[in-house]
Amino acid sequence: MEDVEANKRTYAKWQHLVVLMMSSLSARDGFIVRYHQNGYEIVASSSENQPETGCFISYDKNIFCKRIVGKCRRLTESNIELHKEWQKDPGVVEDGFDTYIGLPVLNPDRTEFGAIFILDHSAATNNKEHADLIKELKIIVEMDLQLLRKLEHASELSLTDDLTGLYNRRGFKVLAQHHFYIGKRSEKYIAIIVIDIDELKLINDRYGYAVGDEAIISVAKSIKRISRESDIVARIGGDEFLIAIPVLEENDVDVYLRRLREDLLITPLSNGVHVCISNGYHVKPFAGITSFDLSQFIQIADKRLYKMKEKKKSI
Repeated sequence: MEDVEANKRTYAKWQHLVVLMMSSLSARDGFIVRYHQNGYEIVASSSENQPETGCFISYDKNIFCKRIVGKCRRLTESNIELHKEWQKDPGVVEDGFDTYIGLPVLNPDRTEFGAIFILDHSAATNNKEHADLIKELKIIVEMDLQLLRKLEHASELSLTDDLTGLYNRRGFKVLAQHHFYIGKRSEKYIAIIVIDIDELKLINDRYGYAVGDEAIISVAKSIKRISRESDIVARIGGDEFLIAIPVLEENDVDVYLRRLREDLLITPLSNGVHVCISNGYHVKPFAGITSFDLSQFIQIADKRLYKMKEKKKSI
């Protein structure tokens, strides 16, 4: 999960540093590019004539970046126009660049993020100042990438459940509030479903906590399989799950729960045990809701859940 605002602030900082670096070196153009499935994304640029930041350069057009990212090593070239392999690069053909100094930029996990490079018209290959400064910028950028990764990790930890990867209660509240206003425009009803694993304590006592965890994970996977992208799924307690689904008809909730039970039936645990669940839910038309009080929905769904559990005990 990327923190978009943190990324924007970081890219703005890199933009400032690249411009500052080029000014201090009296060099022509400097760039930071990010390796992306659509090509090389320009995230920082000192050039007024080159593509703007946020633009993508195809892999075939920037041969220098391709060499750096592909081989993950420094590339330094001068008298570029004399080298046949570089003569198709737009920087050489269209802008007449003579010198190129570039370094790979790595993510915290050592995969390729992209590259930092300088393009110039003068022979700067042996200029130690150029090489040292671009190396320092590389260090700063990679430290920023480490910080961004930590922020992403912290965000994920605060919103998700470690065992299942589902949202936790806090994550559910954040997403449910947002989805409520989106779903209000396209669906007729909002449903909050509470699901509880039957006899999880008995499973733990009889087979061990590892199998108990497997039961929790199994239910989480089944819920994920039958849910849409617009559905919000969370684990809010040891054996309790919370689901928010926008629906067109009230009986769509019963269809959803039937599909969940069918999925659990065909996916027993590793020891052959089938996990059973109880549920309660509350459905209300979007039109009748002026403000989204999640606690009220959960309270009503909880009462219906416990009624089902009591009914099972009496059988």
